[in-house]
Amino acid sequence: MAGWESLRVDLRRLHEEAPEALVVLPDPDSERRERPIRIDLAAWATDIAAELKAEYGDLVELRVGAMTFPAKQLWVNEYSRQLRGAPAERAGLDVRAATPLSVRTGRSPRKDVLVTNRTDHEQVLLTMGELGSRVTDGSGNVVGMFVGPQPLPRVGFRLGLMGAGLCLC
Repeated sequence: MAGWESLRVDLRRLHEEAPEALVVLPDPDSERRERPIRIDLAAWATDIAAELKAEYGDLVELRVGAMTFPAKQLWVNEYSRQLRGAPAERAGLDVRAATPLSVRTGRSPRKDVLVTNRTDHEQVLLTMGELGSRVTDGSGNVVGMFVGPQPLPRVGFRLGLMGAGLCLC
């Protein structure tokens, strides 16, 4: 089993070849002492996780999307999976993708949206700098979401009275 010296080379290579696969990783330029070394990968990067696990074994603790790897245990807590706030329709907001949206399994696309206020009062969307969403089934249960690091600033977007729109681009 290889050690930190070869893992840091592989992390640099992966950062060049498939940067979108690496969600959370240690700085390859640091001198690591802690074991295991946690690496979070995008949900679609199971092949990369399998390669890392085969090469580095217990040296690495891997997460692929919301699951541990290779155990496939959900690591995201219940609070993270909850929808907070009212759904857009109930809040009097109309949210439309500016362009057609298609999401492949395991991917987290970023798209521009147009949000229109259909109420007779101003509303403020509180965000972390961008709107986040969850994929829900017909019963409203969360079945998909982005689970990586997110910016922390609290940014409010004001929506004027009825019919006023805002493009979050």
